[in-house]
Amino acid sequence: MQEEEEEDKLILHYHDVVIRQSDLNTLAPGQWLNDTMIEFHMEFLERTFVPKDAKFLFLRPSIVHLITFAQGDVKQLEPALPPQMDQYEAIFIPVNDGNPHQAYSGTHWSIMVYVRPVNSYYYYDTLKFSNLRDGELSSKRIQPLLKQNKPAQFIPSSTPQQINGSDCGVSVISIIDYTLHQLLKSRDAKDTVEYNKIMILKNKYLSTPKEVRDNINGMIKRLQQRSKTDSSLSSSSSCSSFLTTSTAANNSVKKMNADKLQKLQAQVRIGGKGTPRRKVKKTSNKSGSGDDRKLSAALQKLNVQPIPNVDEVNMFKDDGKVIHFANPRVQAAANANTYAIHGRSTEKELAELIPGILNQLGPDSMAALKKLAESFQQAQGESAAGADDDEIPDLVESFDKAEVEDKAEAATEATTEEAKTEEKKEESA
Repeated sequence: MQEEEEEDKLILHYHDVVIRQSDLNTLAPGQWLNDTMIEFHMEFLERTFVPKDAKFLFLRPSIVHLITFAQGDVKQLEPALPPQMDQYEAIFIPVNDGNPHQAYSGTHWSIMVYVRPVNSYYYYDTLKFSNLRDGELSSKRIQPLLKQNKPAQFIPSSTPQQINGSDCGVSVISIIDYTLHQLLKSRDAKDTVEYNKIMILKNKYLSTPKEVRDNINGMIKRLQQRSKTDSSLSSSSSCSSFLTTSTAANNSVKKMNADKLQKLQAQVRIGGKGTPRRKVKKTSNKSGSGDDRKLSAALQKLNVQPIPNVDEVNMFKDDGKVIHFANPRVQAAANANTYAIHGRSTEKELAELIPGILNQLGPDSMAALKKLAESFQQAQGESAAGADDDEIPDLVESFDKAEVEDKAEAATEATTEEAKTEEKKEESA
């Protein structure tokens, strides 16, 4: 009980973000970053580094989840979404592979950035494009809100790969920092901006996972201290080592006037009730999440690659039932004869799936299936006939021939008997 209260302890209330001890714990080395810390990072960027005239939008993870999995027309959600999403130059969209039907089910973070001038999504994934299908789904759901005449281009971009199963979240933050800097810098360019070039990640400018964890930890501590002292927000440095070492030309973005500083200080609260948070009873999920990370690491070693556009996967059991996966995420390492299927499964009868399978077959496939069935029936008929023939002896000779032979044999025997009779008569004479 005491441990639960400790983890539920309020650490920082920063505008719309409430950070508790359990959230802060995810910044420790080897821990998987949760959505609260990514949301905090986005909130901090919006309020300190992005100029007011820059039309950049940071979609919070919960908003992305809502857009992606809400049923019906996505435009019905507009009252609950940031206004005028079609007016932004760039939109930062965190992607998670969480199951909408299961709480705390996500295991991997990735990020995509929508750039309106070229109507393109730049997708970044530090784990062999594990979230590619989730990213494509989110981009399609967001598309109607952008009010573009043509569908946006989805561009999977080359991304440095993580070396473990826990650094995806901090890597997302590092990529956000870099791409934000590139986009801010492009606003001052006099020539036409080549987004396909500036959105390419350069490893040497990306913050390491340790640097991201340390910088966010330090930032939270400084924001806590700021509530007790009257120090300048500039002492809080930046949220990542990349932004702290950015060029002098970008320093104007980070400076703030005294009025804005006072407003930010007034809105930061330490302690108090804060935002209500549902308490979650601790269970043995830690071991399960550890197994998930081990499994992800093992798959990564096998160099599994995603197989896109898989609508369903069916596994046929000996009892005649089928394990059915609808819209799963599929990864494969063909050389290792390994396939990984991620998603929610249901057990169905084979008869339930047959109509759906037949509907997916075109005329050519139906004709081939019919021909296959006919040849199968013919093969079964031939095998059955062959089995019956084994029980009946083969007819070697005709009945007519047998009758002639029988008569000839009888005539021979009669002739023999007559000869014997003649011999006896001669002897007696």
